[in-house]
Formats: sequence, structure tokens, C-alpha cells
Amino acid sequence: MASWKRGVLVAAGYAAAVAAAAAIVEMRSRSLDPAVASASSGMLAFGQVLWFLLLAGLFSLPPTWFLARMLRGAERLWGFLARTGLPWAVTAPFAAAAFAWGSGGGLSALAFLRLLLTPGSLVVLLATWRTSMVPDTRRRALRALVLEACGLLGLAAWIGKAILARI
Repeated sequence: MASWKRGVLVAAGYAAAVAAAAAIVEMRSRSLDPAVASASSGMLAFGQVLWFLLLAGLFSLPPTWFLARMLRGAERLWGFLARTGLPWAVTAPFAAAAFAWGSGGGLSALAFLRLLLTPGSLVVLLATWRTSMVPDTRRRALRALVLEACGLLGLAAWIGKAILARI
């Protein structure tokens, strides 16, 4: 099959994932009691957004797998991701430190937002490390993975400290 046809199928898979998630969220919202929905509309809307993101992410796994298989031989892409991933990953430990020892101001909020992107960065860097056949690209991706993991461990340590402080 031609690569453009596979690309169209992957795009159709993502569209189907978003449509299925939206349909499930809509069916769920129609089954709710209108009095309950109007009494707590903000919480309901937030819950629906989270539910949609969860379902869309879950339903997007098969198209993502096919996309990764399609891009397996694209060494220039993996090299670009490794070269840009390393400077991005350097910010993760600094963001964890700024968040943990920050005073709760703007820098702490920005650091927390950076750390929210860490799981996605880990997935991309892991795919880069796993897929690339060029040793230099694999080394860069592995270094970036270690730095991202340090940032994630820093965030986990802060969350653990906050939980233990409440007990």
C-alpha cells in the first residue's frame, strides 16, 4: 500500500477515535438528571472534558501504533526529535526543582505546566530511542530520557512529600 494511503488511514483512525469519544461523552451527558447537571455544571463540564481526553487517548492508541510503524524508517525525523528532545529534557530537572522549592508564584506554575508535559515527552523520546538505528541519535535520545525521568521523579517526590505532610 502506498504511504499516502496509509497516512490517510491513520488520519481516519484519529478522526474515528475523536468521534467515538465525543459520542460516548454525549451519550453519558444525555443520561444525566437535568437538575443535577444544572446544579453543578462547572464540575460536570470539567468531568466531561477529562472523560473525553481519556477516551480519545485510549481510542487513539491503534492509529498511533500504525503511525509509528509507518515512520519507523524516517531516520531524519528521529534524529530531529533526538536533537530537539535533549535541550527540552534539560528543562525537566530544573522545572522539578523550581516547582518543589518555589514560593507558589508564576515560576512554580510554569514549572508545573512543564512537568505536566513530561509523560508525553517520555513517550516520544522512548519511541525515538527504540526506533532509531543511528547510534548518535540513540545516545541523544537516551540522555534525554534520563533527564525527563529525573524531572518526573522530582515531581513524584514532591507529591509524595505533600501526601505525607497531610497524614
